[in-house]
Amino acid sequence: MDPIAALYDEHEAALRELERLRLAASRLAEPGSIAEIEKALRFLETEIRAHNQWEEDHLFPKLELYTGPHGPCMVMRSEHRQLWGLYDHLEPVLAVVKQGTAGPEERAQLSRLALSIVDLLVQHIAKENQILFPMAKQVLRPEDLDAMRAARPA
Repeated sequence: MDPIAALYDEHEAALRELERLRLAASRLAEPGSIAEIEKALRFLETEIRAHNQWEEDHLFPKLELYTGPHGPCMVMRSEHRQLWGLYDHLEPVLAVVKQGTAGPEERAQLSRLALSIVDLLVQHIAKENQILFPMAKQVLRPEDLDAMRAARPA
């Protein structure tokens, strides 16, 4: 499969999970919302983390051969770090809320952090889909794409 097309497909799955996270974070008082947040966060921790790492290990280095180290890939890496920073802040707050001892402040903080992740990642995906991936399709050579295809997990 075309490695860029695979990245687009992974983004579609991510957007569905981000919608799950957005809805659950907006409805913390409803039963099942914490379980929905946990499902979405598991997806983030496994699928999105692997996706980001693959981009950083395989796509960005190839693109930087043509765009340089201070171009769009630098911005994407920075946003990856922001995402995982938010995630790291959210985990302990979620643990407190799950214990059932959280007050309104902790619940509001959980909602804010989750919605911040959603906003950041939705915008990040849009940049990659609308700018970075089309750029990759224009500048990457067939041998670059072949190397990326070989590096895709089976």
